[in-house]
Amino acid sequence: MIVDSHMHPDLNGFTPDKIFQYFSNHKIDKAWFLTWDEINPPISELYSPITIDRVMEFYRMDKDRIVPFYAPDPRRENACDLLKHYKNQGVKGCGELKVTLQWNDSKILHFLDCLQELKFPLIFHMENSRSYYSYNKNSWLDKKFEKLMNGAFNGISRYYIDQFINNTGLFKKQINKKLIQFPGYLYDFALFEKTIQKFPNVNFICHGPTFWKNISAHPSSYKYFDKGKIEKPGLSCELLEKYDNVYADISGKSGYYAFIRDKKFTREFVEKNYHKLLFGTDNFIFNQQAFLNDFNLSPDKYSSIYYKNAEKLIF
Repeated sequence: MIVDSHMHPDLNGFTPDKIFQYFSNHKIDKAWFLTWDEINPPISELYSPITIDRVMEFYRMDKDRIVPFYAPDPRRENACDLLKHYKNQGVKGCGELKVTLQWNDSKILHFLDCLQELKFPLIFHMENSRSYYSYNKNSWLDKKFEKLMNGAFNGISRYYIDQFINNTGLFKKQINKKLIQFPGYLYDFALFEKTIQKFPNVNFICHGPTFWKNISAHPSSYKYFDKGKIEKPGLSCELLEKYDNVYADISGKSGYYAFIRDKKFTREFVEKNYHKLLFGTDNFIFNQQAFLNDFNLSPDKYSSIYYKNAEKLIF
């Protein structure tokens, strides 16, 4: 049995037909379908709303295989009432929480009180703050430059552009006036650890680039997805091993690239944390199953990653 614990309707072109074809091609027995709800996102280009209504549409198409999750923005005054309502409609957990708040915000703490009451697990996204280059959409040249600044070449092009303008001063004013500060998503590990301790009955399922970069004790300061050998385990490993209520899904580009960068380290990481890891894709279908299967783990460990860990969190 296989549960994909991190999927979204429509993301990356996953129409109903494509999703059900994915289920068939990859022998997926169940999939968790997650929302994304954010009030007044600071940078509209970075936000792709995924509504609970759309998740429930997919759920009604195949109630045997689709498991609905919902994460209303905690800034909604009725967020807890919404969760209670949709629990009665079949929602099994909270996710994906992807908001520009921090763990000590009173709205987050109230939200977690509600999750504790409902016995919902929480899938959340960790991503560091950064400056975002806001470009002129009518300028072909500015569109090209935007890619170099905001994501091309795994952050390396941005690093060298920043070095160039800081050392020479050329174009510094023109570029700086187009930079917008992105506040990041729930990225502070120290605050997160205090929250884990404060809410021992909430199961936290970690996801996102900041979490997966920190499987290494020495994450890069500018690359989006680190590469190369991992010399020493980082904060993410520490939290998984230290707290019973901390889990992680291996989904998305961040999970995939973290797993493939150092096969020896990853195999040891999986052997140690198999009871805390959930298989998932985040609608990015790489060769996750083949890579996992190549570790030649025991059947019980594979069962834990592929479905048992997911099942114990929602049933």
